[in-house]
Amino acid sequence: RAIRDIRPDFLYKRHARFDVAALMAARRMGVPAVLEVNCLFTAEHYEQFEPHSLRRMAVRLERRALSLADVVLAVSTPLAAQIQQVAGVRAVVLPNGADPKRFDPDRSNGTRVRERFGLQEAFVVGWAGVMRDWHGLDLLLEVVAAIPYARLLVVGAGPARDAFEQRARDMQVAERIVITGRVPQEEMPEYLAAMDVAVVAS
Repeated sequence: RAIRDIRPDFLYKRHARFDVAALMAARRMGVPAVLEVNCLFTAEHYEQFEPHSLRRMAVRLERRALSLADVVLAVSTPLAAQIQQVAGVRAVVLPNGADPKRFDPDRSNGTRVRERFGLQEAFVVGWAGVMRDWHGLDLLLEVVAAIPYARLLVVGAGPARDAFEQRARDMQVAERIVITGRVPQEEMPEYLAAMDVAVVAS
């Protein structure tokens, strides 16, 4: 009904598990569909963290979603290759972006964040995102354990936080870790500027 009433130039959809309805509606109404893919939910390395109880259906619907889209966007080159290999669909790589005016190193040096968390003179290794198992945050604990002068700044929260904090205590590095919880997007440049090294742990 929305497609019929609005008649958009195209439909832009983010890929989700078991979700093909909007793509089918766009195809039925003759509206081109763009599908943004951040992961393949049925990929083996992803499924180890979130297994499917209806795996065959999940695989079929994921491939159906990819085939229904007129354009498939992948957020990385490896993901585009995976989409091609799994579904035989060519994906265009469109990396996640940032506003260079907002995220300008000359506009912030992270001093306020460092002062707030007692990191003034520290060598700060930082990570930002939703704390989930597949992000490989345990690797950062190993880094902190191996580099005694490093402090770890984790900007975010999520379902893996409790386990991460427990592991940090078990490794006796908890006192060198700061977890901020969720931070408003407009404050992120200041937090990133507070990091000496920003890491994608996975």
